[in-house]
Amino acid sequence: MVTIKEVRSAIDPKDIKWYSHRNLLAFLESYQFGEKQLAVTEYTVASLDQIVAAPLPLKEIHISAVSCQVFEGIRHMSRSGFALNSLDTSKILFTPDGCVKIAFLDDYQPSTSTPHARPLGVIAMEMMQNGVPPDPGHGLILRHPDKWTPEAANFLAVASWSSL
Repeated sequence: MVTIKEVRSAIDPKDIKWYSHRNLLAFLESYQFGEKQLAVTEYTVASLDQIVAAPLPLKEIHISAVSCQVFEGIRHMSRSGFALNSLDTSKILFTPDGCVKIAFLDDYQPSTSTPHARPLGVIAMEMMQNGVPPDPGHGLILRHPDKWTPEAANFLAVASWSSL
C-alpha cells in the first residue's frame, strides 16, 4: 500500500536523495494530475495528533521512543543541510509496524544552522499532556509535573531553549 498526497510544488526524486532515513517518510514518486502535484509515499496508519487525541494517556516509555525517533529524523535532515519549516504532531506519522516518520515533503528548506530543540520538546509535552500544547513563547512547563519522572521534566527544561 501507498499514500498519495497533494503537495505545493513539484518534487524531483533526484533533488531529495538526502532524505532517505528510517524516520523520514519515504518518498516514492511524484506526478502531476491536472493542476495538482501529487506525491506517492509509503503508507502510514496514524498521525501523532490522532494518538494524543485518544482518551488514554501515553506512558513515558512511549513518549521517549517517539521523541528519540523524531530526534533522529531531525538530526539526519540537519546533517544533510536541511531543516523543517515547522514541526507539529500532525507531521509525525506511524507505519503499521510502529516506526515513527516525519512528513517533510513540502515543508523543508536548506539550512546551515543547528535546529532548535523546542519543537521536539513541544511534541513531547503534548504527548505528556494528552494533546494540550504549551503556552507560546514560554518555557515547557508541565501542568502536572508530579505524574512524570525528574528526567522527563528536565528534558522539557533543556528543550525549551537549546539546540539539537
